[in-house]
Amino acid sequence: MIYEAREGQKLSDHITNVAGLASSFGRAIDCERTAHIAGLLHDLGKYTMAFQDYLKRSLRGETVTRGEVIHALQGAKFAAEKIKDPVIADIIGNIIATHHGGLFDCISDGERTLSIKTDKDEDVLHYAEAVKAFSPAVDEKGLENEIFAFCQKSQDKQLNLPFMLHLLTKSIYSCVVDADRCDSAMMSVNDAIPDWAQLTQLLENHLASFSDEKAIDKTRKRISEQCQQAANQQQGAFTLSVPTGGGKTLSGLRFALEHAKRHSLRRIIYVIPYLSILDQTAAKMHEIFTDDNGDLILEHHSNIELPESDDDAEEHRLLTSRWDSPIILTTMVQFLETIYSNKASRSVNSTICRRQF
Repeated sequence: MIYEAREGQKLSDHITNVAGLASSFGRAIDCERTAHIAGLLHDLGKYTMAFQDYLKRSLRGETVTRGEVIHALQGAKFAAEKIKDPVIADIIGNIIATHHGGLFDCISDGERTLSIKTDKDEDVLHYAEAVKAFSPAVDEKGLENEIFAFCQKSQDKQLNLPFMLHLLTKSIYSCVVDADRCDSAMMSVNDAIPDWAQLTQLLENHLASFSDEKAIDKTRKRISEQCQQAANQQQGAFTLSVPTGGGKTLSGLRFALEHAKRHSLRRIIYVIPYLSILDQTAAKMHEIFTDDNGDLILEHHSNIELPESDDDAEEHRLLTSRWDSPIILTTMVQFLETIYSNKASRSVNSTICRRQF
């Protein structure tokens, strides 16, 4: 029998594509095996006649209720059965079970949430039917090596391990959700490094137009040059303490572009607490990068007016969910929601987490 994921796509093709994409995303945090198996199992429940019938009825235009046939819990149950380590099983099972909703707490009233969620009758899950149709091998040792290496790295850096496991779960979750949406929407994934050298030159041309006759001009120039030189240092945490009017916007941008160029980084993310400063920064960038056709800079905050056409609005929604533009401008509220929200709608923004471990 040929199982379908959706109209025009075989289920086997979809899960293979998602597993491959999730694995490539997970490589940034050295967890490609973990992301791969979560992607491979995320739609295990679609290998049932119940789901295939639901899909056919939907395509015929019959009235169906979204989610009336469970398709995510089967993969979570399979992971829990095949993976002996409870922490690893909970991480992967949680990701699979909630890839259309929101991550749940692993413990509920003293009991293991994954066990509670997957403890359903056969006529509800059709688990045996799904596993008979698709039962991939699980490299448990490979999964252990990845998760244990992550834990060791976190401890070596004296980071809070439970919090880091939370971030790891969110990041792998984002790998799977992002991969699922990209394949479903037939979106091409461009992970190429931006042409930072070209953008740097545009900024240098802009800076060269400034006068340095006054004392304040000379001070701003000296600050900017110090930021340019500091960009050659190894990646880490830096501070720039300059009074109002000292040219922080352009000096910071100069550092960011040079630093991204030197270390072959994929994006620059501005997290700014106040919308007024964010608008000012965005306006200055658009002034400098005049050739930007909308692909270079993404603004994600409440002051942005959505495009009027449905197609453009949908494109903007996808862009803000993926944060895949070279330069991102966002607020602290949006940033913190990305880190702490359990929702799938927020998870793909945690590309920022995937790049920072």
